[in-house]
Amino acid sequence: MTFIPPPPQTGDYGDFYEGYVARVREHPDVLALLEEQPAFIRSLAALGEVEAATPPTPGEWSAKQILGHLCDFERVFAYRALRISRGDTTPIEGFEQDAYVAAGNANDRPLTELIAEFVALRTTTVTLYRSLTPSMFEQHGTASGMGVTVAALCYITAGHAEGHFADLRRDYPVPGQVTFASSEVAQFWSYISGSLSRLMELIETEPAEVLRYRPPAEGANSVLGMARHALANAADNILSVLGSAATVRDRETEFEEMDPADLVVTWRTLEVELRAVLAAIPAGALDATVQHGRRGTIAQREVLIIVARHAAEHLGQAELTRDLAAHSQLATRNS
Repeated sequence: MTFIPPPPQTGDYGDFYEGYVARVREHPDVLALLEEQPAFIRSLAALGEVEAATPPTPGEWSAKQILGHLCDFERVFAYRALRISRGDTTPIEGFEQDAYVAAGNANDRPLTELIAEFVALRTTTVTLYRSLTPSMFEQHGTASGMGVTVAALCYITAGHAEGHFADLRRDYPVPGQVTFASSEVAQFWSYISGSLSRLMELIETEPAEVLRYRPPAEGANSVLGMARHALANAADNILSVLGSAATVRDRETEFEEMDPADLVVTWRTLEVELRAVLAAIPAGALDATVQHGRRGTIAQREVLIIVARHAAEHLGQAELTRDLAAHSQLATRNS
C-alpha cells in the first residue's frame, strides 16, 4: 500500500517555503491532491491563445508563462526528491525562476502543448512519490542552500501549484467557472470535488463485477456503496449544515448499491449544488460556528475538513477494493 507522508515539521524545510506548505498542510492525502491538480490545468484549455499569452498587468507573468514555470518547477523539484530519496547528500543548486521563464518562450507555444506537458510531468512526479518508502520520505538533503526532506518537497510541490492556481482563477476566469468569495473555501472545494470526481471516474470506467465486489471481511462495502455514501456525506454536511437546506439522511441505506449511471447523474446534479453553497461563503467566515447534528457546535472550517477527509478516505478505500476485486478475479481464473 502507498505510504502517504505526514505534513513536514519545522526544520524539514527552509522558511522561504512556509507559505507553500501551509496551503496544503491540512489535506488528508497530499498524493491524492497531486493527482487531482491537473484537472484544473486542463480547464485552462478554454482560454484563447492570445488571452493566455497576455499578462493581467505589465510585468506579470501570463497564463502561458505560469504554465511554463509550473513545468520547470515540477522537473526541478522532482529531481531534488529523486536525489535526496536515494541518499544523495550533495548540495543541489537552486534555479532562478524569472530567468527560466524569460528563456522558456512559453508565450509562443500552443496552450494545449503546455497543458499536456504539465499533465505528463505531474504523472511522473506522482509515480515517483508513490514508489517511496517511509524512510525515503524522511531522507534529508540540501537544495538552494536550505535543508529539506523529501516529504517537504512533496508538500511544497502541491502548495506551490495551489498558489498559482489561485492567481490563475483570479486573473483568467474560465467561462462557466464559479467564483468563490473565499479563496480558502475554493481550496477546500478543489480537495473535495477532486476526490468525489475520481470516485465517479471509477464508477464510469470499472466493470459491474468490480463495482459490486465486497471483500470477504465483516462490514466491508462495495465501490458503489462507498461512492454513494461519500456523496451523501458531502450533501449532508455542505447543503444541510453549511447551506441550511432541509435534507433527510438515511445512513442505513447509503451503502446500498444503486445503478452506476444513476449515481453519476446524482453526482453531476449534486456537484452544482455543493459548489453554489460554498461559493457564497464570505471570505473570513470559516471561523464562524454552525450547529452540526452529530458534533454539536463547530466552526465552518471543521465541517469542510470533515468532508474533505471523508471523501479522500473513501476514495482510497474504493481504490483498494477495486484492486482487491482484480486480484480476486485473477486468483479465480488461475485456480
